[in-house]
Amino acid sequence: MKTKPSHCYSLHPVLTRFYDEWSQYGGGSGLISGAANWLQTAAEPSVIYYREVDVLDEGKTVTKMQIIGPVLPLFSWKTPTEPPAGFPMVRLNLDDDEICRLAIAEWVRLMRQSGSRLIIERVRKMFQEVFDEKQCFQWFNDLHITQDYWAGSLGLSRSQLARGAQASRRLMLADSASCRQTEEPAFFSEYLGDAK
Repeated sequence: MKTKPSHCYSLHPVLTRFYDEWSQYGGGSGLISGAANWLQTAAEPSVIYYREVDVLDEGKTVTKMQIIGPVLPLFSWKTPTEPPAGFPMVRLNLDDDEICRLAIAEWVRLMRQSGSRLIIERVRKMFQEVFDEKQCFQWFNDLHITQDYWAGSLGLSRSQLARGAQASRRLMLADSASCRQTEEPAFFSEYLGDAK
């Protein structure tokens, strides 16, 4: 099956949380240029995974194709619930835990391939926001994903990861300063691009 504009798509909740959280860091808008390049080039899917779900829409039950992966290419789509036409779609009957595991594996692969301490630190913070304590314990055997834990699991020292956190803070300060100095029309054209 190929993606078609007429189909009704939704996004799995964990993918939505990843998309929203990473976009807050500027990952989807190009503010983190290294991450944006990786998200849009190295992560292009050969297939899109989905499962069918029944949802209540205006009092009627509608079957939607719920996108369950991969999560990284969503950042290069116009909107996360409109997959590009023509991509092959594969139906998988994965449960929520398996979908989480698939998404976590993608982020870990991105971190390892990029080698960027900035990306590694941003992903750590994102995981901390996306998952509650119970889920953190389930996936990472800890209630909080500390810098010590994260650095050790990736073969880094805590000071190496801390430098990524410092770069992250400097980048956020620079971004917010430039937003304050930019006039409103330029702000909207920069961040929304050609979206109408």
